[in-house]
Amino acid sequence: MDKGVADIVKSLVEGTGLSKSTISSLKSGTRKVEKLNLSAAIKLTEYSDQVFRPIIEIWGEKPKK
Repeated sequence: MDKGVADIVKSLVEGTGLSKSTISSLKSGTRKVEKLNLSAAIKLTEYSDQVFRPIIEIWGEKPKK
């Protein structure tokens, strides 16, 4: 089942410890996102590493035999 935006924001707030206003500004794309401090960026990165599995795709030609 897909999560709603409110559920995602709530899980980010609980998982990262960032304030709801910070998460909401990221969601809305406001200009102050450019000034996101380093500790908030690290918290988001660590949380995403724990929750999401990376998808790595390599595009190119297959090697010739």
